[in-house]
Amino acid sequence: MGTDFGMFVALKESGERQVVDAGFAFIKKHAPLGLKIFVMASMAALILFSPALSAVFLSYDLTIPFGSVMTYLLVAAAVGRRNVVRAFANSCVPLGVAVSVYRLFVTLLGAETAVDLSASLPLLYSPLALGLFLSYALRIVEPVNLEQLPITPVWHTTLILTGATGVFTALFVMDGYPFTTLIRLDQVVVVALIFLACLAYNDKEKLPLNNVIARAGTMTCILTATFGVAIYAYYVDIGADDPSLVGPVLADLFALMLYGSITIMAVSVSDCCLGTDKEVRTRDWHLSEAYVFLTLIIFPPAGVLTLF
Repeated sequence: MGTDFGMFVALKESGERQVVDAGFAFIKKHAPLGLKIFVMASMAALILFSPALSAVFLSYDLTIPFGSVMTYLLVAAAVGRRNVVRAFANSCVPLGVAVSVYRLFVTLLGAETAVDLSASLPLLYSPLALGLFLSYALRIVEPVNLEQLPITPVWHTTLILTGATGVFTALFVMDGYPFTTLIRLDQVVVVALIFLACLAYNDKEKLPLNNVIARAGTMTCILTATFGVAIYAYYVDIGADDPSLVGPVLADLFALMLYGSITIMAVSVSDCCLGTDKEVRTRDWHLSEAYVFLTLIIFPPAGVLTLF
């Protein structure tokens, strides 16, 4: 009898241990997903219910351009039979940079006074912030194992790039500018030269052409940040502080960054498995860094001593 009772206790303890182990395994497996959902839901609620944040993130000047380009990207990914979630997640940060530059571009073209320039400050970073938020939020529902698709032909990427450029052109027309506003031959030549340089230095890595195009877009944005600071410093040094004079010059520079971000956005949608998650994160970091660096130099926020 004692032996049977001991076996019963041992079996009971073994069963309880298995239940506990299974519970811990379940928590370990699903806790990161639950934490992600909680964090993203909390941030979304903060944006929706905070008057200050909702006024910025839900404003007409942000939702119209961001929503228009986002709709185009989703349709392009679906028509191209790409994974829509992965494609859009990879293109969210370039989209945020492109919309931020677009709003700033429009402001610089029409700026005549310092008040006109300061009016763009609320939308200086909100599109980029929204792009970063969506980029991480979409990873929650992104498939873990994606089917390896064949390399996307360049003509497909070119088609998506042309369509994205057309959407931004339509946005310029809606703002009262001619459809040729986005066509700047000097900047197009610079982008072409950057692409040729990236292609020339691809002799060792032998990357697919889409990867080279994406790299050229990233280098265009970084080059814009560097040259933008240099040109802005030059105009400040010679005393050209008239916004009507400096604005068009800076608009030309931001046109370069707009070209670069649109290029990366198009490649990300066309070839949604372009690079690993780490490589995509690194690329997004460089894009955000280039844009924030340039805008902080040109539009520095008021310091504490200035405010008080």
